Amino acid sequence: MVGKVTVWQCKCGVHIKVLAEAESEQPPAIQIACPKCGETQLVHAENIISVSEDTSVIKPASNPD
Repeated sequence: MVGKVTVWQCKCGVHIKVLAEAESEQPPAIQIACPKCGETQLVHAENIISVSEDTSVIKPASNPD
């Protein structure tokens, strides 16, 4: 079993992190939905462990006016 981390930016702007496990070289595709807007993305894995917003992504600081 191999641990797998997949990260992408959804069209709504949220960065999504999926922790998964794969047992074979070509695991099946599983649809994962964005927790904010529901947009789906395919992840190749047998088991999905968690789906969460990736807050480790550095975002630009806002300019106080």
